[in-house]
Amino acid sequence: MRSRPHGTERLGRLLVSGLVTIAIAACGGAVDGDGDDGVGATTSVTDRLTTTSTAAPTTTTEAVRVIEVGIVGGRPEGGPRREQVDLGGTVRLVVHSDVADEVHVHTYDLRVDVPAGGTAEIEFVADIPGVIEVELEERHTAILTLEIRPG
Repeated sequence: MRSRPHGTERLGRLLVSGLVTIAIAACGGAVDGDGDDGVGATTSVTDRLTTTSTAAPTTTTEAVRVIEVGIVGGRPEGGPRREQVDLGGTVRLVVHSDVADEVHVHTYDLRVDVPAGGTAEIEFVADIPGVIEVELEERHTAILTLEIRPG
């Protein structure tokens, strides 16, 4: 086995590091299909990453359990129901309501306002096991019970 002198090895690492840096920088050009090659673009790669990270949360590697609840006359359609959720899973609660109120997920203390005639969403990782109540806070009305259990 032939060993290289220490200085040559360091130079090789620097060259590889520089090539990686150049490759990453080259990927920063526009690729939105508008024909712009990115020359003269006013947003940096960091700006684009920041912009996309503020979009609605989506999960591509895990399934998201979507639970929808309809509120009519300030009460859940069909009455409050019980849903089982696997511990560690991602839950997205979607509440469609004809009354304005605050949706509150107890234990997690997650809250979101829902306007009359509107929809509110709360997404979270179900990492606290147990039975959790979801209610319309101002009306003190239970709309859903989540049973978070080991999968």
